[in-house]
Amino acid sequence: MGVTHRKQSGNRSYCQAVDTLEETVQRFVEKEGLLQGVKRLGIALSGGADSVALFHLLAPPCKKNKIELFLLHLDHGLRSDSAQDAKWVKALAKKVSVQCVVERHAVTAHLQEAVSMEMAAREVRQKFFETCRTKHKLDAIATGHQADDVAETLMLRLMRGAGATGLAPLKPRARGFIRPLLSVTGSALRDWLKQQKKKWREDLTNKDVTIPRNRMRHEILPMLEKHFGVGVRSNLCKSAEILREEDSFLEELSQALLADCLLGGPENALDVKRLRTAPLALQRRVLRLWLWQYELPQCSGFEGVDRLCAMEADDKIQLTENGYVIYQVGALRIIKGVPQQRPEAKVRLRGKTRWDNLVFTCRSVQGIESVTQGIGVYPAVCTINPEVLNGRPLVVRGRKPGDRMVPYGMKGTKKLQDIFVDGKVPEYTRDGIPVLVCGDEIVWIPGYRIADRFAVRSNHAKSLRIEVAR
Repeated sequence: MGVTHRKQSGNRSYCQAVDTLEETVQRFVEKEGLLQGVKRLGIALSGGADSVALFHLLAPPCKKNKIELFLLHLDHGLRSDSAQDAKWVKALAKKVSVQCVVERHAVTAHLQEAVSMEMAAREVRQKFFETCRTKHKLDAIATGHQADDVAETLMLRLMRGAGATGLAPLKPRARGFIRPLLSVTGSALRDWLKQQKKKWREDLTNKDVTIPRNRMRHEILPMLEKHFGVGVRSNLCKSAEILREEDSFLEELSQALLADCLLGGPENALDVKRLRTAPLALQRRVLRLWLWQYELPQCSGFEGVDRLCAMEADDKIQLTENGYVIYQVGALRIIKGVPQQRPEAKVRLRGKTRWDNLVFTCRSVQGIESVTQGIGVYPAVCTINPEVLNGRPLVVRGRKPGDRMVPYGMKGTKKLQDIFVDGKVPEYTRDGIPVLVCGDEIVWIPGYRIADRFAVRSNHAKSLRIEVAR
């Protein structure tokens, strides 16, 4: 056996020696628990050195643990010889008696304006993997990402101005994917394949230095190693690992602070005063999480988040074509455009009824119950007298011009518009407030009083309990 040379990074070992590679990968797989609970495993196999090494290194432990393997190959249709790669993968699968899934999806057909070829290819791959995961009931999919990918990604993202989250390396296990080779370098994998007399396919586009990652791999990192020593890549991996642990800690703090700052309500309000007691670094993270939580990840870049940090009272920032953030009454609120006219829905008197993003739950009870936290704040609960319905249906709809009701405890009618104004309901949210009606009478506005005629008069009387929740 030869001499082992390894670079240490925290708890992770970046192997640079051929004769200990199997052991290094096995230790990493065991330490991270990558095969725990896995009975059916997909291996993303492009035919390149990294993915071929991944297959040959994982095959023995998978056989030992009776894990069923599937080779997954996607032909992007970007090269004239890509069909030969697919043919080669099929031949390998047949030779080793492993199930194989090969599909062709032309990336150019998915390329849209202002979207890079690399991003389009990634989206196509993700859809392919998700389809394979569902169709073949895979517990995980293994990819051939290795230590060089960690170093290259760190450098590329650093030049884009990424923060700790962006600079942190790929996780060994995340979102159904496992990455068993993160502790070894590409050169170690190629040397091992040569030693084992294993063949692979070379993708000539990997040498195209007009592609940023290839330029980093073939020109920039070698130049850094020439001037600063061969430990550059392993040191970059070490930095990425440190950032990953620190990022994980900051993420926990941010999640706790976000929960503390959320005020609820239909606009997902965020308490600005509480938020701004935290350091700027945490403020940015909370705002990013907030945007992700409410399905606006495309607005969570540094510039977008910094604009939110700098907002002042009554500012309004457009985020998307139909979404924006507004700063009013001490809170940031996410507002999304909604149709002016929403369809009516008949409310089931026993069971659940969905209306937009709200669920109405009705059941028969006894007595009076009420939960009112303000119009548009959920959950909200009321009880009504079922006898007054007299067989007529309850319907939920949006507001209409001229709407009026007789609130409980009042003698005359009151305009819905005045109720909203008195309740300080922002104009831009009013079309999303449900109105419960029976015939031409308003029965209840969730978060407000019920109509006087529909009130339950006794704690011993039969009643219909209605709850509204998101």
